[in-house]
Parts: sequence; C-alpha cells; structure tokens
Amino acid sequence: MSTRLPLVLVALLLFVPGIGRAQTPDIPEERPPEAPEKKTQPAVVDIEAAEEVPPEPEVEQPARTNPAKRSAQPEASRVSPTVTKRRSENLRLSSNLYGETGLTRIAAAEGSPQGTLRFSFGLDFFTVGSFFQENDEASRVGATVALGAALHDYVEMWLSTRAQSSHNEFTSPRLLQSQGDVRLGIKGFYPLADLISVGADLQLGLLSGIGETFFDFSSTQVQIRGLVTSDLAKAIPQVPLRFHLNAGIIIDNSKNLLGEDLFNSERFALEVSDFNRFQVGLGLEAPFKYVTPYIEYQIEFPFGNVEATPGVVLVAEGLRAAQTTPDPMARFCTIENDTNCARSAPQRTFPQHLTLGARISALQDFTFDAAVEIGLTPDVATGVVATPPYNVVLLAAYAFDPFHARGDSGPPISVPILIPEFSEVEKTPTTGSVIGSIKSKEGKEVQGAVVTFDRSPPVATSAAGMFRSHEIEPGPIAITVTREGYETGTAKAEVVAGQAIEIALNLVTSIKEGTIKGRIIDDKDKPIPGINISLIGPTNASAVTGEDGGFEAKVIAGKYSVEAAQEGYLKKARELELKGGESATLDLVVRKRPKQAVAEISKNQIVVKQSVHFVTGEARLAPDAAAVLDNVVDLLVANKQIRKLRIEGHTDNVGVDDANVTLSRERAASVVDYLVQQGVDRSRLEAEGYGASRPIAPNLTRRGREQNRRVEFHIIQ
Repeated sequence: MSTRLPLVLVALLLFVPGIGRAQTPDIPEERPPEAPEKKTQPAVVDIEAAEEVPPEPEVEQPARTNPAKRSAQPEASRVSPTVTKRRSENLRLSSNLYGETGLTRIAAAEGSPQGTLRFSFGLDFFTVGSFFQENDEASRVGATVALGAALHDYVEMWLSTRAQSSHNEFTSPRLLQSQGDVRLGIKGFYPLADLISVGADLQLGLLSGIGETFFDFSSTQVQIRGLVTSDLAKAIPQVPLRFHLNAGIIIDNSKNLLGEDLFNSERFALEVSDFNRFQVGLGLEAPFKYVTPYIEYQIEFPFGNVEATPGVVLVAEGLRAAQTTPDPMARFCTIENDTNCARSAPQRTFPQHLTLGARISALQDFTFDAAVEIGLTPDVATGVVATPPYNVVLLAAYAFDPFHARGDSGPPISVPILIPEFSEVEKTPTTGSVIGSIKSKEGKEVQGAVVTFDRSPPVATSAAGMFRSHEIEPGPIAITVTREGYETGTAKAEVVAGQAIEIALNLVTSIKEGTIKGRIIDDKDKPIPGINISLIGPTNASAVTGEDGGFEAKVIAGKYSVEAAQEGYLKKARELELKGGESATLDLVVRKRPKQAVAEISKNQIVVKQSVHFVTGEARLAPDAAAVLDNVVDLLVANKQIRKLRIEGHTDNVGVDDANVTLSRERAASVVDYLVQQGVDRSRLEAEGYGASRPIAPNLTRRGREQNRRVEFHIIQ
C-alpha cells in the first residue's frame, strides 16, 4: 500500500494593514480653544470599560451646533467604543484544530482584531481494540500546524497542514502514513446585535496524491458553512455562556485518490470518503477568568449513492466486533457489488462525536486546549470514514501582532477624552483644568504614570507622557505622580476658570539596594578573619571579614568585582551581578602567600617556578595544581594591565604526535577553566597546545622529558 509522500509547505505571506491597539489613547497636546464666549461640554469616555456614555439630555437652545467646529475633534476622541470593547473581549479567542478561531472543531462567528496572527500546533491520538474487526488493534497519531491571520476586523484567513500515522495489524503494510495535506480557508462575520453575530466560512482541502509528491487536484475537498455565535453574558452578566451553531456541506472528492479497492481500515488511515456530506455542529462554552470549559457535538449526513441501497454496505473484513457478515471470506463490498455483504441502518454509520474540553488562558497571548472526542457512531460502513470510539486532542496557540507595538498603558485608569460641542450661547466658564507632561530625569517620556489630584479623579499619562485632568473648580490643587520604578513626584498648581494650567514634572528613578555577603576560608576550610574585601561596581564599597570569616555589604544593583586581599595571603577576585532588593552570596578560598614566590612576571611571561601537575595520561588537574595556579590568579588580580594571557601546553615525545598535541591543548584548556573559576575574566585568557614540537631539554633522559612536560604562561597584551 502506497503512502502519501511529505509535502514541503512554503510560508504564507500576508500583507495586513495596521490598526493601533493601545489601551490608553494619546491625549492631544494642544490646549483647547480659550473662548470665554463659547461653552464647551466635554463627554468623558472610560477607556477601560469602553462603554458608550449616554448623551446628556438636550437643552433646547435657539442656536444650532456648528458642524465645521465639530469636525475639529481630536482623532482619539472618535475611537469607536464598540470596536474597543470587542477587541478586549476577543483576547480569550483561540484557534481550533485547523487554525480558524473557535473551539476544537466548531468555528465561531467572530475573530481577532485586524493584524493579529495566530500560530497553533495540535496533536491528536487514540488506540483501541476491536475497531474494524474483532480482536484487531488500531491506533493513530496526528499532528496539525496552522497559521491564522486577521485581514480585517471582520475577515480572517488560515492555512494548516497535517501529518498522521495509522497502525492496524490487518492492513498491509501495518503502518500507513498520510502527510502533506493542506487546508486553506477564509471566514467573514459581522455582529448583528450585542447578543448575536453571524458569518460564513469557506475551506479548501488539498490532498497529496498517493505515492505522489504534489497535490492531486481531482481529489480536492470543499467545505462551506454558515456560522452563528451568541453570547448570553452580554445580556445577563451572571450567566457566562456562549453558544455556537455551524451548518453546511462538504463536497468530498477524496475517492479520486484510489486506484484500487481498499479495506475500511486503509480508507480510514488515508481519510478517503465516497460521499458528500451535510454537516451540523453545536458548541457551548463557559468562559471564566483563566479557564473555559466547553462541549461540542458534530454530526455528518452522507448523501449521494447512500440512497441507492436500503442499508449501508459493510466490509466483510472491516466489521466491528458487534457486526456480522454471512460470508466471512468476502473482502470488498461496494454499492455495485454487495452480494453476501452485511448491512446496517444508515443512521448507525453517520459520523458523529461529542467533545468535552477545556481551554486554559492563564498566560498572556497563549492558550492551551485539552479535549476528548467521544465517538457516537456504532457501525463501520464502506465509503464512510470510520469514527473512533475516542480521540484525545491537545492544542497550543500563540497570538501576536507583528505590525503594531504593544505599549505599556499603565494601571486601569479612566482617561478623559474631551469632545467639545460649541454652541452660540455665551456663558462665563466656571471650571478649569490641568494639563502637563511627565518625564524622567533623563528626559524620557514616562507612559502609564498615575496622576492623582486632591480634588479630582486620577488620570494616566499617554505614550507621549502627556495627561489632562477632568474639569476642576478654581483654586489651589495638589498633584501626586506615581509610577513603578520611579520615586513619587509632587506638584502644586492654581486652577483658573476657563483656562488649562500647564505643568511639567520630572521623576527620579528609584534605586533599590541589595546585599553582597560571603565567607573567606583557607585551603583547610577554616575561616580567615581580617581579610579586606573590596567591591568595585556602580558604587564602591569595602568590608572586613569577622571571626567566622564572613562579610556583608549593602550596595545598589549592578555588576561588581569582589576582591579579597590581605598581607600574607594570595589575592582572589570574583565577578557577580546584583539585582535590586536581592542578596548575592559567594565563598572564596584564600591561601597563604609562600615565603618564596612561586610565580613572577618576567618580561612577556609569567614564570611559574613549580610544575603544574596533571593526572597521568589525562587533561585533569592533579590535586596539588590548585596551590600553584592560585599564584597565577594572584598576579592577574594585582596586574589588571595584563589584558591577554596565552596558556601553552607542552608534552614529551612519548606517544603519537597527534595525540600529544590534543593532550597538550586539553591540558591548557583545563588551566584556563580553573583560572576562570577563581574569578579571572575568560576574555583575558586563551589556550594552545604544541605537543612535543617545542622541547626545552633533550627527550633522551627521564629528567629531560619531565622538563618538557610543562605549562607556560605568555603575556600577549
């Protein structure tokens, strides 16, 4: 039995024009016209709730509103509250198994805001016994990758590809694979009212030919459905229920893939159907804060040749355990050749299933679905794709908008949008306002800062750091500005009727201290008191170890070099990064300085007077090597002008040359690793191995070979 060969899918390019998605609109920086003879009636819109504010009762006036002046409203004031509200609600939407917004297989008559892309990965699987005939063992694992895109607020498009592997011990071969099938779809929808929205989708299924490397267009599947979605929570907030209805037809030409008769198990593995179908689906979901449980039911009614026979023809060797056939030797049964074939009532073979699932949306922009599809079709019939008793579906999706940056809109604060309505009535203004800008001390605009007034509701700053207060009675007013990461700022102003008083405030970045603490011990694990500790970083600090060898210092956040130095001891240093409000701990092993210097700087080399020992035939340092190398660490800590040190490994001439070169290089690298562990910056070190190519003594004697087995330290910069 041939399998469908893999198909390489080229990425779908979508040009999606943008719509901004900021939660806090930019407040116009221009002052409103100061016209004492005009009356301004501002309408305040709560951006977070995004609900339409009912208009104030009209007062009959002899003069009419000037249309030319109405057209001068700020652009931000004309944002549709209905659209803003729909975007906020649609944050919980996610892709179904094919990439279309919905549940597991049910589609929703709604979608994401324009410019949103959704990437999803689905996995489904089952394994059962006595599926196609008694005592058989059948299993399937399938994976689907999909990409959906919102071309418009009411139009979305998706592309998905699927691969699956099916196993049945009565097929030949037992493992059948289907790869490279592609679904391409588009959906349009529109809200008729707050409670209901309607739409339609069109989906093409492009199947790769059996044994072919490209699509067999004669086997293309076409699905057309009508969609209805109803959200009861919009009318009754205490009832968080949403209903979905899908109904349509599937024009299925997958039978054109076949060049020979197949078992039902083989048809199932390749998803081949002889019939077009009418499909109906129902969905119910209950969206809560972080999880949305849902249930869906779907049934398909085959039509076409199924009407030509009083019962649906069954395959003799493809029966479930509950079905029987008069002639167990019959292999294939078709509509035209149904002699000695078992029959079943049509309604017992209609594909139908009930799905129980839950969607988790605790992480921003991510959703995860887990569902179980319970098959409700008792019999298997030729030409109708079998329905497994159960199917587990796992689906993960990520939504993002690559065309618009998501700004930090600050806390959920009501921001006023002033919609001036000018009338010809001349009245003296009785209130004023405060406008201004909030910046950091470095001059950067601070977005999302909360501006609080002692006599007016608070507002938040826009992306440009601007704010405007509500209308305030004349008189002195105290202003407080808060924002995470900054110290609280305060200001005072005098509100004047009919004027907008402007202020500017610079916030100081808050600095949080942390703690660096540690312990200094010798090579015998005994604490060393009296060691001077220097901390070099954003702020410099110092400490001295106590009787327990411990030390502690409070400094601001940043990267620090911690150095331990004391007369009679070798110097040590470590690099660490401290975060604000946290603690960093380190322990250092400090050795006593030898009476005779073990290492010293001579011209362009650090001369080590003792040998650095390794485990015989290996690159691992011997236990006594640390005491020697700590003298090199001492020189590097004390001489920061040494910017690059090359550690060279050398061997004698015993053994193979290539092996000696490799061993010498690995030994040099082991020395570099130890120096880095002791606080030397790796950028100051490099390792090289020369094997036996650079002897300093003849390899004729044991003493000469010992001298040639060495490590050298050369100062490069």
